[in-house]
Amino acid sequence: MKVRILLVLVIFMHVLHAEAQSTKQKRDSLFQLAQTTQNDSLKVDAINQVVGFMTRTDADSAVSLAKENILLAKKIGFLRGEASAYNRMGISQRNLGNYEEAEKSNQEALRLFLQTTDSLGMANAYESLGNVYRHIGKYVESLDCQIKCMGIRERNKAPAKEIAKAYTHIANVHMSMEQFDDALKYYKKSLDLWKKENNQEQLAISTLNYGAVLFSIKRLEESQMHLERSLQIFDSLELRYGIGAAYANLGDVFMEKKQLKEARTALNEALDIYQSAGDKGRTAMFLSNLGEIEVMDNNYPLAINYYEQALDLANQIGRPTTLKDTYERLSFLYEKTGQFEEAYFSNKSLMEVKDSMLNTSTLEKIQELQTQYETEKKDQEIEFLKKNEERRVKERNFLILGLGILFVLSLVTLRAFRTASNANRKLSAEQEQTKALLQEKEELLEKLQFTHEKLIQSEKMASLGQFVAGVAHEINNPISFINTNIYALKMDFEEVHGLLEKVGELKNTDDMDRSIQEVIKMSERMDTSYLNTEIQQMVDGIERGISRTKNIINSLLTFSHHSKEGFEKADLNQGLEHTLTIIKGNLDGKTIIHKDLGEIPKIDCHISRIQQVFLNVLNNSLQAIEESGNIYIKSWQENDQVKISIRDDGKGMDQTTQQRIFEPFFTTKKLGQGTGLGMAISYGIIEQHNGELELDSTLGEGTEVLISLPIEINE
Repeated sequence: MKVRILLVLVIFMHVLHAEAQSTKQKRDSLFQLAQTTQNDSLKVDAINQVVGFMTRTDADSAVSLAKENILLAKKIGFLRGEASAYNRMGISQRNLGNYEEAEKSNQEALRLFLQTTDSLGMANAYESLGNVYRHIGKYVESLDCQIKCMGIRERNKAPAKEIAKAYTHIANVHMSMEQFDDALKYYKKSLDLWKKENNQEQLAISTLNYGAVLFSIKRLEESQMHLERSLQIFDSLELRYGIGAAYANLGDVFMEKKQLKEARTALNEALDIYQSAGDKGRTAMFLSNLGEIEVMDNNYPLAINYYEQALDLANQIGRPTTLKDTYERLSFLYEKTGQFEEAYFSNKSLMEVKDSMLNTSTLEKIQELQTQYETEKKDQEIEFLKKNEERRVKERNFLILGLGILFVLSLVTLRAFRTASNANRKLSAEQEQTKALLQEKEELLEKLQFTHEKLIQSEKMASLGQFVAGVAHEINNPISFINTNIYALKMDFEEVHGLLEKVGELKNTDDMDRSIQEVIKMSERMDTSYLNTEIQQMVDGIERGISRTKNIINSLLTFSHHSKEGFEKADLNQGLEHTLTIIKGNLDGKTIIHKDLGEIPKIDCHISRIQQVFLNVLNNSLQAIEESGNIYIKSWQENDQVKISIRDDGKGMDQTTQQRIFEPFFTTKKLGQGTGLGMAISYGIIEQHNGELELDSTLGEGTEVLISLPIEINE
């Protein structure tokens, strides 16, 4: 029996290998054709097909090959081939998460196709560009492209599966914009076409989508019917990813209908599937929903247990939507059961999740300016009192002199005495007022100092906060890429899983030959070559995404590291690299970074503070480059110092600006775009390290900032 099972496994692997070789042979034959043909147009078409094979398997190489093909097509004036190469390059760039480059490539492809008679190629370009727009949130532009794609395919009687794809893309855009009626209409069209094509898997997916939209518009009975139909198809195909999705959506329907027993059963089925698949995000969401069911059923302790499990998982993976929903539910439950202290802390956590970072720099600067105004006002009053005091002193001296001269005149003397006494009383009162004002000024100065320190701290946070959106985008690209690959990998695994289970049944069969034939037929029905290639590609893609994410996270951790009180040895080159990683997401594509990092020793420093200086200087350089330009970064050792030069070819500064650049609150930026503390703080940090910060700028040519730091510091 073991020998027969091993034989079937060998047959199965042989089939996979043979079909994989077939795909590889087709690609290799196209390569060979491209290399040997004397027809340049045929060569361009062959390379475009090769790029199509590589788009999902090796997107980086696909982009490079497409660029070479574009040059060849331009050289021979082959417009259609050039357009196709741009379109395939755009698809590869989108798969890599480079949406800006993808948008440009697909726009160029569309522009070129519009100059040809290739209508279906034009439709493909509209579809690709529409998919890019949907990924970056340009829903109106995305919908326009997908509708144009659909119209071209319908007019040219394209294959039904291509038209069905266009309908699905249109529905997806409507769903993103929460236009459920329109989404419903196009999902229905897609569903009808897949029925005619008799593609059961696509039919199940479209039925599931249709049911989900029906739930969004509260057509619960129809939604339940379609979701149960999709569940039946997924179950017959043994596709666990689809079974789990169907149960999850059915759980929502049953909850809405207050059918708690059915909702609990459906959600537990989905939970089991996604837990076994290691999907913590959906597991957390289902646990929170199960808690909501128990609240509806008055099982409060069990509900709290589900909520706490959901919060634990959501915190592990940083899923804010589940955290928000669960904290809201938990806070409501604690209030309902009279546990007000727990409700308070749950609500506090909810606020922390919901609140975005509050930028207080503007408010604090207004407060600082108000304090400064009040201080100047007090200074003016004190100056007035001083002058008044001097006048009173002169007046008193004159009266004393008058007493000496008019001593013999008692009446005049008495009057003068009274006048002097009154003057003295007024002078004493004014002196007391002066003392009070001086004390008030000291208090205002202390308040000003406190406000100033708060402003410095706010600037420290703002200097990093300016780049949060870019970093989020940088992290989101590989994470989205990983998520897409995992989803595809799960789908491929489910198909292979069914075949492996069939192989596992061989040990209990009585008719081995018949069972072997069934296994062989099942493997022939599957696109095993594609599965074999795609599974390896997905794994490679996930590894690349994880590596990119890890690099970004390491840079952020290094930047946010708080040094100890004393100095530590640190590598400034590494600090520059981490800072460049953080600002990468804010590069507009027109600014080019040039690095010339020499061999330098580690120095004594607070590396997180030095990185703040790098970030402030680089931020100024980026903002100084208005359209396009370059930033040059150089490091080297000179005697017992390490020097860092950051130079840009931006708009530069005049002499007046250069003389004031290190003054606190001095800024050339528009209101709300800067606090004027960045360079002042940077100058202070470099001084704390016994270093020097020099600036050289020419208006219209650019600016260079030179940082000199000692290698060793004797504290």
